[in-house]
Amino acid sequence: MHIKSLITLLIVSLGATSAFAKNYYVKPGGSDSNDGLSHATAWKSVSKVNSFGFNTGDDVYFLSGGKWMNQQLNVDWSGTTSNRAVIGAYYMNSGNEIVGVPAGTKKPTFDENWPASGATITTADYYSGLIDVRGDHVTVQDVRISNSIKNGVVLQKPYNNIIVDGIETDVTAATGVRTYGANSIIRNSTIVRAASGHGLKYWKGTWPACVYIVAKENNIVENNRIYDCYGEGIGVYRKGANNNIIRNNTVIGAKAVGIYIDQGSYNIVENNIVAGTSDSKYWKKSTSVGPGLGVNTENIGSNGGEAIGNIFRNNLIAYSSTCLWVGAQTGRDVALRSGVEFIGNTCVGADYAISAAAAGDRVDKVTVKNNIFHQITNPDSCQVNDANAYTFNNNVWPTRQSNSICQGNNDAIGDPKLNKTKGWRALNVGNMPSEKDFTPAFDSISKSLGAKIINLTEDFKREKRPDTPSAGAIEVSPISILLSTPSGISFQVLSN
Repeated sequence: MHIKSLITLLIVSLGATSAFAKNYYVKPGGSDSNDGLSHATAWKSVSKVNSFGFNTGDDVYFLSGGKWMNQQLNVDWSGTTSNRAVIGAYYMNSGNEIVGVPAGTKKPTFDENWPASGATITTADYYSGLIDVRGDHVTVQDVRISNSIKNGVVLQKPYNNIIVDGIETDVTAATGVRTYGANSIIRNSTIVRAASGHGLKYWKGTWPACVYIVAKENNIVENNRIYDCYGEGIGVYRKGANNNIIRNNTVIGAKAVGIYIDQGSYNIVENNIVAGTSDSKYWKKSTSVGPGLGVNTENIGSNGGEAIGNIFRNNLIAYSSTCLWVGAQTGRDVALRSGVEFIGNTCVGADYAISAAAAGDRVDKVTVKNNIFHQITNPDSCQVNDANAYTFNNNVWPTRQSNSICQGNNDAIGDPKLNKTKGWRALNVGNMPSEKDFTPAFDSISKSLGAKIINLTEDFKREKRPDTPSAGAIEVSPISILLSTPSGISFQVLSN
């Protein structure tokens, strides 16, 4: 009898996180005296959510089209690997609560009326989010954050395995999404006008990115639309920010650097579109935003680290101060070393192709191979000066570089014949470049120019690279001409 009771107790205990997890609902017309378990009995306020004691794996859904003013949401409970805790949206259909946002309806919105409120940013604001997550295995999805004096969403430490999916942020005093956790994913989201918004003065001189990863590993940032950022577009910062993947994002108008790694190691930046903007509010230089892709080792005292083994591949870059930027701070206790690779990228319409730290700044083993540099403003577009630190080969240049360091084996000089021929310095959010714009013609000089590289097996379109690949992010394919006969039968002629 006692053994049977004990077995029953164990079964109930092990299944508690899933068996008793519940869905809770919040709507503007609800009541905090309700139980929150249905649309009819939904809660009204964020403060009710913040004060409630949730079980592991409980979900909270806010009504699509609803708006909650000046209410910070604190997610202080966790889910599990098999039953994540979800913060998201719902709508009604035939009397049923449906998770998601219906067509033509806005996502549930959290708003702080800043900067119109005139409130002053505090240290607490800078490190917290309008949605603040302090739990493991949490998903935040399908919500909107606007006019926040804080960050949009912050994944606080030491919490991990968090997913941010399909959210929107527009005007945040600090970042759109900031994570201090590991093994998290930020995807399918639109992050706009982060870092003090509307040209206001930076908080204590900071340059926070639209998306910000701090000193943690194994995060993924993918399939996001990020634009009009007063700092970096996507930033990976500080010692310990290792093995992160930044892929398939579109970054437009990031004032500082489009995608930036500072002191992190073994990160991969791939298959992104990074472009500047004709909107001068986001210019770092006199005529453009900052670099497209950058790696650096900024000094932050005892937390200083190295940037080792970072790979930038298959990215499409347009209209920046320099396509690629390598920095290391002279005389500081940090160094940039060992195996930074810029491989298979296409860059158009920049002031310079690559700009780098001066000799003596401890830069080692930087590889620049299989890239296209096109319509670069300055003829001597390769600004590096440490022959021992760099290897250049198999690149397409607009003109022959006078800097002998940049003159590699099997380079090509001239026009790669990209699909878009002009207007590269007239880009903005309403005129964003596409993959098609960067696609080279069949007879491009980039065809079969590249070297076989172990870390470059696919192109921007995720198509397999041949043994002798093209330079640039997109492989030159055989031309395909569709012909039709009088009988209506069609066939293709392929030319190699």
